[in-house]
Amino acid sequence: MTLPYSRVLVTGGTGFIGRHLVVELRRAGCAVTVLCRSESAPKGDPSVVTVLGDVRDPTAVARAMRDVEVVFHLAAWNGARRPGDTVDDLMQTNVDGTRQVLCAARAAEVKRLVHFSSVKVLGETTDGAAGPASLSSYGKSKREAEQLVGDAKALSPLVVCCLRLSPVWGPGHRGNLYRLLAAIDRGRVPPLPALRNKRSLVHVDDVVQVALRAASHPAAPGKTYTVTDGHAYSGTEIYESLASALGRRIPAWRVPLWALRAGARLGDLIAVTRYAWPFDSEALQKLVASAYYEDPRLEGELGFKPAIGLKRGLPSFVAWHRRESHG
Repeated sequence: MTLPYSRVLVTGGTGFIGRHLVVELRRAGCAVTVLCRSESAPKGDPSVVTVLGDVRDPTAVARAMRDVEVVFHLAAWNGARRPGDTVDDLMQTNVDGTRQVLCAARAAEVKRLVHFSSVKVLGETTDGAAGPASLSSYGKSKREAEQLVGDAKALSPLVVCCLRLSPVWGPGHRGNLYRLLAAIDRGRVPPLPALRNKRSLVHVDDVVQVALRAASHPAAPGKTYTVTDGHAYSGTEIYESLASALGRRIPAWRVPLWALRAGARLGDLIAVTRYAWPFDSEALQKLVASAYYEDPRLEGELGFKPAIGLKRGLPSFVAWHRRESHG
């Protein structure tokens, strides 16, 4: 893809999506700067300029922003807890960090900024129970960050575009889909009942392609797009797709939903003992609840058609899982 810019900053460029984006930007001939913390500094690519610093540090952000035309703002905490993490830390990174990036981009007269958000700003489900009260701490932080981006649209000449991502997956990502894949591979997930819920996903390669369009297409400025692969997956379809990709036979019998709920509650109790158990109420919710989104403007305005659904993407995902699990 030919891009109308050559000097790019990627905050969070050492994360899962960021690594893929940096590779594609380098392939397109861009000079790439990555802002990252010292413990996550990239190794082995002298063509990528690394600026060490926290996204909350205005001095580090300003230093990374020098001579940059376009910014891809990915740096965020996704809610995964590490020792010592607090909700305040999450809010500071996702909200205050975004504020620092926007301020530095305005001061550096950056041409365009692409902000990566999440469908979590819409709530945890789309089955009628979603709303402000159902937002997770992560969802609240991303919603506040979006509000800052919205203010930037109205109050400054900085050109911004916001991408709300559905759950992203692909080789290298140990998120919910990978955990389900690994659990199925170990025989720890029973055959699901015939579920009729709808869930959205998006492959990391498609996210990268949307991001490049958001940073260059004339229709993108000032817009917020919801990014999916265009397919509504039921929990049963996800389970059976993963099982088939693993080469596992799908039994003719199915576990009733009430039994799954009982098993999930048992998992909640086991989790209290700090014993690792792959199936609990949170995992069940991600299988049986609906979290489906669509945005026809991705094709109508940006000309983007997702290329990688579960069927096409799973072989490489499973191959990566095999390499990881067998050393």
